[in-house]
Amino acid sequence: MDDRLNLSKYDYDAHISKVKLLRTAGELDELRIARNDFAIIFPLAPNLWLEWLQDEQNLAGTEEEKNKIYKLFDRAVEDYFSTDLWLEYCQFSLGGIATEKGIENARNVCERAVNAVGIHVARGSLIWEVFREFENAILSIFKDTEKEQEQRNRIDRLFKRQLALPLLGK
Repeated sequence: MDDRLNLSKYDYDAHISKVKLLRTAGELDELRIARNDFAIIFPLAPNLWLEWLQDEQNLAGTEEEKNKIYKLFDRAVEDYFSTDLWLEYCQFSLGGIATEKGIENARNVCERAVNAVGIHVARGSLIWEVFREFENAILSIFKDTEKEQEQRNRIDRLFKRQLALPLLGK
């Protein structure tokens, strides 16, 4: 396998084999290098990005490690147009909504997601649903406060934006 990559770094199947082998062996540092080398040469399919992101999420414990995952998500969604990648990115960002900064970050990720894939006829409604559920959860936090009406207005605007699109499964 390494011999094939030494002969041609453009051997897609050799990259796949190397990643599988290193993942099975649990060689995480080498696996990161192999995946990065692979991603530099080829656009990775969504399943490869999702596998990589899941592996990194399982290891992330500190804020710094989570920030690296945000950067990896950014690479993934820039590399490949995929509602599944954006859905996973939104879900990951929702994990940080315990703080005001986390709420704004999750809102920004969801907004980017609807702008990127929210018009996908068959699967765009999934992104909108995650965004609406997030905003509804925030509404429960602002219940009986001065921000409640502002949040209700935000949810109404979001819903009207979605209704203006020809999506399946609204």
